[in-house]
Amino acid sequence: MLKVNRLFAVCTLSLLPVAAIHASAILPGATVAGSPLAYGGTVVGSQNGTISPGTFTANYVETVYSDPFNIHCVGCLDFVYRLSDVGTSGDIEHLTAFSFGGVLTDVGYTATLGGHAPNMITRTSNGNTIDFNFLGGQNLEPSDFSDFLVIQTNATQFTRGLVSIQDGSAGTSSGLAPPRLFLNLLPSFS
Repeated sequence: MLKVNRLFAVCTLSLLPVAAIHASAILPGATVAGSPLAYGGTVVGSQNGTISPGTFTANYVETVYSDPFNIHCVGCLDFVYRLSDVGTSGDIEHLTAFSFGGVLTDVGYTATLGGHAPNMITRTSNGNTIDFNFLGGQNLEPSDFSDFLVIQTNATQFTRGLVSIQDGSAGTSSGLAPPRLFLNLLPSFS
């Protein structure tokens, strides 16, 4: 009977949801090595565009997911970026996402066949900016694309933000980001 109970327990445990691969949290002022981080759930927003400051041309797609396996809470948001170097010259070295101040974040990437992973990921000291750095690893050359770059947050809403792509020069376009939480704390003078 004991053997049957153990077998039942093992079978029951295998039916439980598996937690997502989890990278380390990134605090303001920190830099971490790029590491795997899963994302998923229901798509609640997306943004795409082309950035071309003259030295490169890049397409990007940003998708926001309400993630049932987010490390911070069920349904908290994952911000996921995909970057393609579509120009004929210039290596892309960074993708930077803005307006993440005031939220908890975990960062990483989900590998794809032929994609390039970031070497390092940095969060500025004010916590607002998260930079995926391809230097020292695999810069994105023309016709290359990135792995899925993931920022898991404890945010449950999103608003307009900014995305920047750099190779020495930089271009910036609209993106999505958590709302600026501190603005909600200001008194209303209407």
